[in-house]
Amino acid sequence: MSEGRLIQREIIYTPAWWIPGGHLQTLWGKFFRHQQPAPTTLARWDTPDGDFIELHRLRADPGAPRVLLLHGLEGTVRSHYAQGLLNEAARRGWGADLLIFRSCGSEMNRARRFYHSGETTDTAFVLETISHEFPDSPLAIAGVSLGGNVLLKFLGERGRDLPPQLKAAAAISVPFDLSRSTNASSSTRFAGRLRKKQPASPILLQLLESLDFERWKTSTT
Repeated sequence: MSEGRLIQREIIYTPAWWIPGGHLQTLWGKFFRHQQPAPTTLARWDTPDGDFIELHRLRADPGAPRVLLLHGLEGTVRSHYAQGLLNEAARRGWGADLLIFRSCGSEMNRARRFYHSGETTDTAFVLETISHEFPDSPLAIAGVSLGGNVLLKFLGERGRDLPPQLKAAAAISVPFDLSRSTNASSSTRFAGRLRKKQPASPILLQLLESLDFERWKTSTT
């Protein structure tokens, strides 16, 4: 496709009649799409700010396409959609790297910072590193939910300043209205889940105690 030309194609999603609504469709994928764990290996990379990130990596032949995956809110390698994407990459003979956002990995990070829908520095760091590690492989990025927000913001920030190997990007089920999404997820049950997640982390506990969820629910930012 030459520069300046666009291929216009409209795809209208039609759900199965027997599984209407976003909640049922989400639950179907989690509880009824059983699959074997993808054959990934865990890697830990030091970051420029003195912290670390974790990646679950899927090997492939030299020169094979490779996809960088960004998970959703509180996602892990065990998330059903992450396993689905990793297994599909393996089926196609592609390599893959699932970036685990800070505080979602096997242990709490060292730096006083967490991931969020607008944090793109780790994505930029990982993509740049992968592009140098696999200079002969076509690259793609896919982000799910909050990971889709991160991906779209990253692409908007970078414009054309991207590795030449990057050929495609896909944002899946992006919460495009962050205010309404925050109102829906900012409940005491959700906060309790975070407290159970890392009860030994004084940084995270201090952050949770400072959150005013009722104020978030009425915010129009």
